[in-house]
Order: sequence, then C-alpha cells, then structure tokens
Amino acid sequence: MNYTEEQKSQFIQEFAKRKKRQLYIVLPIVFAAIAALALSEKGEISLAGIPAEAIGPVFFGVIAAAVVFSLINWRCPAC
Repeated sequence: MNYTEEQKSQFIQEFAKRKKRQLYIVLPIVFAAIAALALSEKGEISLAGIPAEAIGPVFFGVIAAAVVFSLINWRCPAC
C-alpha cells in the first residue's frame, strides 16, 4: 500500500508516542524486579512490612497487565 508523505510522518509520530508509553510501563517494572532480586539475595522476607507471599502475586499481576498493555500498544500505527 502506498502512503503519502503526510501519512508516513503521522506514522512516525505515532510510533514515537507508543515508544514513550512503553518506556513508562517498562522502566518501573525493571526497577521493581531489580529491587526484588536485591531483597531476595539479602534474605528479606518483607518489603515495607508487606510479606513476600503478598508481593509475589501482585508483582506477577502487574507483569501480566504490562504484557497486555504491550500487546495493545505495539500494534502497527499504519494498520
């Protein structure tokens, strides 16, 4: 399919927006994973008074939500 230069420019702008949104979701998860790894190596069993048994399922729920968001966010802007 042939696109006009204006459409191509819009696709590039839309891709930049999607890339920025993706960073907003990925960076906090990466930092949380690093913090969880650091705490597990120290033998900590809680984070801010919240037991590890509660943190794990919440973390995996957040990861699942991030995956769903990524699948929706990364659709081709030209499609």
